[in-house]
Formats: sequence, structure tokens, C-alpha cells
Amino acid sequence: MEKLIQYATKSSYYDGKFGGGDGWIAAGMGYLAKTKSGRLIAIDGGFPEDAEDFVKLLSDYSDGGTPEVELWIITHPHIDHYGVVRGITESKELSKKVKIKQILCLFEKEFAEIEENDFVKDGIAVLGHAIDVTGAELITPKEGDEICIDGANIKILSLPEFTMDYDTPNYLSIIFMLTLGETKVLFTGDATSERLEKAATLGDELKCDILQMPHHGLCDTGDIDFYKAAGAKTVLVPICKAGERSMKSGYYGDAVKANEYAEANAEKIYRSYEGTLEIPVK
Repeated sequence: MEKLIQYATKSSYYDGKFGGGDGWIAAGMGYLAKTKSGRLIAIDGGFPEDAEDFVKLLSDYSDGGTPEVELWIITHPHIDHYGVVRGITESKELSKKVKIKQILCLFEKEFAEIEENDFVKDGIAVLGHAIDVTGAELITPKEGDEICIDGANIKILSLPEFTMDYDTPNYLSIIFMLTLGETKVLFTGDATSERLEKAATLGDELKCDILQMPHHGLCDTGDIDFYKAAGAKTVLVPICKAGERSMKSGYYGDAVKANEYAEANAEKIYRSYEGTLEIPVK
């Protein structure tokens, strides 16, 4: 039976000061899908300090022996998303406890060279090391690509355009649909409003049962047309307690109404600080 698991990162429990001079505490993000025959698909994972717990999660959902990740999708080059892969592959002990067969990501050198972005450069270095350590096959996605794993389907819906003026690795997020059984799950990573506006033109292709809110549900990102096209009745919000409190106040960003629309039209909301748990799929 197919399963979708929300992983609660350590930083998702942060409940201190947030924003402005108090700092920006990223919540991290991690999800795990299990196919009908038990194959594992990992999505991001969190910070390096989440590596040990994420490996335990993989072990808990494997069918005995060393867990094998059939496909590890990294949505974009920010440390709170690729950090678990870094933590695993930089640890001799952890790297022996899991096998990674394929890694799908878009860590392009051209993007790193535009802004000389340290996050992108670090992500490229981490990816290279991970491939060397694990022997995993690197998959560089293209729009429209589909990957089928034991009945589960991953379809790449939207990728960033090569541009000279992007100002955050969030722009590089891969927007894709994961279909588990009859359930469609739309992942957005930390996609910017610009990316969401473009993706909204896909219309019915975005229709899903479950939507991962972009950029941790923070109100600096959001697009009501995108959310209307998705029409999700379940939303996933990988946010920390302090982040949700601050963002709902409208302190940071102007997409409050769009994000409130997505949550108001959902029947169920899963926030990462509520714990590691299974999300029902059909």
C-alpha cells in the first residue's frame, strides 16, 4: 500500500523570535513516499543535523536490511533542503546505512555563476560528493519528463528559465507532481511568486489532492491563480512555529491573502511542527 510521510525537521519546532533583526529561522523540509511494493522516494530532507533521524525514518519504512532510496529528489539548492543528503554522504557511518540509487536535482553551474551564489556553489559541491560516495545516477530533469517507479509517477511540470537577474536559489525550485495510487501530490519546493504565476498557466495539469505550500507557507511567496488551479483539499506546510506566527501577521511579504485562500479551501492542513506522521493517500 502506498504511503506518504511528513518528516518533522528539528528546526520546525523553533518557537523563538523570527524575522528582521532577530534572524530568519528556516524550517527545513522533508517528505518520504513508499510505493505499493515498498520502494522509497525521498524529497529533500532538511538540514545536515536531520540526517541521522532521516536515515532512521528510511529504516522504519524499509522492508528489512539496508534501506534503498530508489529516487531522491532535491527541489533546489538551499541547505535546509539538500542538507540531509550532505549529512549522510559526509558521514562514513551514515553513508553505510542507506543506499541511494538515483538523485534528481537541478544544480546548474550556470546559475551559480550568475550571482556567484554560495548556496548554489555549495549545493553543486555536495551533489558531486554525494554522487562519488553513493554511486547514484544523476538525473537532470526537463519539463514534461516522467519517471515511473513501481506504479508511482513523478512528472516535472515547471523548471526555472535561465535568467540573469534571479536573486534567490528559491527561484530554481522544481515544481512536480507525484502520483501515489489515486492521489496526486503537487510539490513546489520554495518556488517564488514569479515561478508560481508562470506555472499557473498550466491550468488543469496542476489539479491535485495534496499541495505542498511553496516556501514553507511564508507570505513572501504565493499566487492565488496557482492555488485555484491546484484545488487541493489537503495542504502541507513545512514551517516552524515561530515562522507561522510571524508570517500570519503580515510582517513579511504580501501574499498573505493568496496563502490564506489555499488554507481556507483545504479540508486538512499538515504542518511539519505537528510531528513526523503519515498523510492519508488513496
